[in-house]
Formats: sequence, C-alpha cells, structure tokens
Amino acid sequence: MPYTYTVIINKDIADTGSYTYSFRSTKKISMDIRKNRAKLSLSMSVFKSCEDFLNSYLFRDAAKKMIMLHSILYGSRLVMKSVTLRIDDNEYTLNKADEGFPRLITILPKTGPGLPEAWKEKEFIQYLLTCTKKGGEKDQRFSAIESFLASKGKEYEIDIFTNLWTSMNAYYTYVATSCNNYLAGMIEDKKDFPELAGNDSDCINLLVRLMNKNPDIHRVEVGEKSSEMFHKIGTEVVSLSDEELIKLYEKAREELTNGSKGNDRLKAKFPVFQKLASENSVDLFFLILLVFPYLCRCAFLHGKRPTLLTFFENEYEQRYLNKINIILNRYLSEILTSTFDPDEYGAELIADCYAKSFGKKDKRKKAANMLKNILDTSD
Repeated sequence: MPYTYTVIINKDIADTGSYTYSFRSTKKISMDIRKNRAKLSLSMSVFKSCEDFLNSYLFRDAAKKMIMLHSILYGSRLVMKSVTLRIDDNEYTLNKADEGFPRLITILPKTGPGLPEAWKEKEFIQYLLTCTKKGGEKDQRFSAIESFLASKGKEYEIDIFTNLWTSMNAYYTYVATSCNNYLAGMIEDKKDFPELAGNDSDCINLLVRLMNKNPDIHRVEVGEKSSEMFHKIGTEVVSLSDEELIKLYEKAREELTNGSKGNDRLKAKFPVFQKLASENSVDLFFLILLVFPYLCRCAFLHGKRPTLLTFFENEYEQRYLNKINIILNRYLSEILTSTFDPDEYGAELIADCYAKSFGKKDKRKKAANMLKNILDTSD
C-alpha cells in the first residue's frame, strides 16, 4: 500500500499541481511554489519516518529546487521558517529553532536577480525540475544556468565574472556537444570523424560559425593576442557608459542577425570598435562577447596568474570586468532559456561548421567530405 507524503514550507497551498517531475524511482512528484511558501506531494511504497524523510535525497533535492525556483519566479530567496510533513493522516511540524530542522545554505541573492520573463515560463521551469543531478552533470546547459544564477549572488566583479564565464563556457560546450551528438547519429564509421575535444577555442569557433551561418569565416583566435591588443580593446570598452555599451551590444547583434544590413551605421557610430574587429578578423559582436572576455579569463582566472585578492576601484582589472559582466549577463539571460535545436540550422551547415572547427587540420577536409557524402546519400 502506497504512503502519501506532503511537505508544506511555511504555509499551505491549495492543490494545483503546478509542476510534476520524477526523482529516481519515485514518479509524479507534484511541486507548487508561491510567494514565501512551497508544497511538495508524492506517493511511495516505502514508509519513512519524519526524520528519515527530511534527511532523504529526495527531500533534499526538492528543497534545493524550491529555493532556486522561488528566486526565479519571485525575485527573492524562499526563507524556510517552518516545515510541516504529513504522512497519510499523521502530521509533524518543525520550526526553525527545533532540532532536526532542515537548514539550507544558498549563494542565490536575497532579492532581485533581475531575470527576463522567459525564465518564468512553465516549460523552462519544468526543464529545471526534470534535470536530475546526474543529468545536469551531462547537460552543460543546466550547468550554464546554475553558474549564471550563482553570479547573481556575488558582490565583487571578479566573482561575478568567474560565474558568468563559467556559464558561457558551459553554454558553448553545450552547443558543441549537441552538434556532436546530432552528427554522430548519422555516422557508422567514426574513425575520421573529428570528435569533440573540449577545447575552448574549437567550441567558440563552432558557435561563431553557427551564429554567422557561415562555415568559411576566419577562425577566431581567442587566445593569441598581444598585451597591447588586449588593452586597446579594454580601453575602448571602458570608455563607454553602461547605456552606450548596451546600445553597442544590441546594434552589433542586430547587424550579425541581418548580415551586412546596418553595417555602415554601426561603423559610423562605433568606428574604433569596427577597426578593432577588423584587426582581429571577427565580427564586432564576437569581439565584445567572446574575444575580450576570453582574454580577461586568461589574464585574471588562469592558473598561472595571481588571484585578484585586492584592487583599487579605478584599476583597469575592475573596470574591464565591470563592462564585460554587463555584456555576458545580457547575452546569457537571453540565450539560456532556449534549447539548441540543430534542425533549425540544418545538417549540412552544422556538418560544415563542425568539421572546420574540430579535429586536426589535416582531417577537417576529409571529415567535411565524409559528412557531405553522408548527407548527399540521405537525400
């Protein structure tokens, strides 16, 4: 006979079954989140005491999800003041001062993560609930989301950047992995297939080529810049106000989306940035989104570099990071709620972009031809 378990955080909620998910063998777990309260309902064939249930992996996983979803949906932490557990007709209540009360520690911000409305859509929330811990280790998009949310609870620019760049790193790896899996499903003999190597530069170049919808663009050399070039870009970035920087971001992304349309207007408004983009053989959008942040990653987060323990407010490190964080935060907040769908790009484009971004150079042409033959055969 199954046992019914109901967990009420702070105050009860009318049963609506807003979200459902599974945890290991336990199916159809129902979760509801409201302002300053939450509820969990499930059935199990195993009886657990109040203490055992509140110490179970299932409850701990659920409590962490409640905290995260409350922050996303209501812009504040869910402060747990009381926990009521009902097991069939028996009820147990623990208050914050009681022994055995589940105490969670979170790095999420107390208030205002400032997320777009897309983060609150049911389909996205359902994805966050469905992704298990084990699945999250394999799904880099989930890793990107958690790192992005972690940045919202940080005070210092270097800590914010650490989380935002980790999120970006996970995102472009997620895109590359999605393409790898998509193409691998078409290939029987993988001997010459350029497998995903996990190299940052390769993953970044694949993302750039896909966003450009052009496999033949120049390879973006994110890690091969002189100190002079690094500071030339940085000097121009910090010369802009926050509003001007966002305008540059929007215009550059619009230009990328529309091809050459609007390019002359962008050159006229930001001539120095366009010159720097040309010098680095990259679109302006990728100069500020990937090239400059990657250089900062190498300068400030590399194992060979000293950690920024102390710095003055007007030092270049602090000013560079402040501007970079604005760009990364904007892009990631917009892109992370959308799944990467290879079919939107088409197998031929992905195959071409992939083959020219991964593997040893002498194998790329061979791999590209192999993929092309497979695609021609499938037609």
